[in-house]
Amino acid sequence: MAIVQALGFLAMIAASILLGVRLLRLWGRTRETPELTIGLAFLLAGAAGYSSFSALAVVRQSGGDPHLIKLLTLLGLGFTAIGALCNGIGSWRIFRVGNRWPWALVGTLAALMMIAFVGLARGTPGVPSDWIWVGLLSACAIYAWTTAEALLLSGMLRRRAALGLADPQITSRVFQWAIAGGAVVVVILSAFLTRVVLGLGARPPSLATFQSLCGLGAAGAIWIGFFPPAAYRRWVDARAEA
Repeated sequence: MAIVQALGFLAMIAASILLGVRLLRLWGRTRETPELTIGLAFLLAGAAGYSSFSALAVVRQSGGDPHLIKLLTLLGLGFTAIGALCNGIGSWRIFRVGNRWPWALVGTLAALMMIAFVGLARGTPGVPSDWIWVGLLSACAIYAWTTAEALLLSGMLRRRAALGLADPQITSRVFQWAIAGGAVVVVILSAFLTRVVLGLGARPPSLATFQSLCGLGAAGAIWIGFFPPAAYRRWVDARAEA
């Protein structure tokens, strides 16, 4: 299990950093909002936030200092919240650029995450706080929305691709993005279910392994979607022509 957990952690971090840097370099040329915000989302939530929460789990299991635990919790929530907001803004510019309601959605969730962060920061070290879940579930709501948007667009493109009216490669890329976003939602909800609903304090090894597998799946989807190997591209084209 330890090997799976390590692989999931490293794969998710590496994929998030590589894609985040690539998108920021692309933004340097295009100066478009989606490249900037989605790139920052991968670097902040995918790399920094995931690293902070993974370090938090290790420190908690070893009975670490309460002040260090609080610091890592704040870092994890802060990086995840800002990354989720960047993802929401980028998704608005990609999926719903002509609509105004995403601003209300993202703005409301941003306010909830800010309140949660302040509430967590004012808490006593060593005393569990439910504010962490207010913040994480708000971030989860953004990822759930963007995943739904990607799935809707993927379905539409798949139908058009069947008629030769859409690029199968783009269709596949959007679907892989939905898989990666869905994995984030599953990781947050599984942690919420384990800690709050089942009342388990420490993260059990089975949950850590499951979340690492989700991380591996997300990393694979990110890699295939944005760095597709030639063999995979040929498979997508062959499947579209069949």
